[in-house]
Amino acid sequence: MRLYKQTYICGMTTLEAFGQMINTRGIYKTLEMNESTVRNFRIRFKKNPDLIKLSTMEEMLEKAGWVVVQEKLWKSENKKS
Repeated sequence: MRLYKQTYICGMTTLEAFGQMINTRGIYKTLEMNESTVRNFRIRFKKNPDLIKLSTMEEMLEKAGWVVVQEKLWKSENKKS
C-alpha cells in the first residue's frame, strides 16, 4: 500500500501521463486539434511511443492542463566530475 501512495504522490512518467491523456475521450476539444490528428497520435503511441517526440508529448500535456510535479534530474557518469 505504501508504494501505491508514493506513486500517487510523486505522479507518473511523461509516457504514462501522455498515454492516459491521449486516451481520454474528447481530448481533441481540450487540445484544440482535429479528431483525426488525435487519433493518429493514439495509433502511433500504441504502436511505438518512441515515434512521438518527448517535447511534443510535454507540449500536449501542458495544453491539456497537466503540470510537472518534479523536474528532470541529471547526473554525470564521468568520474572526473
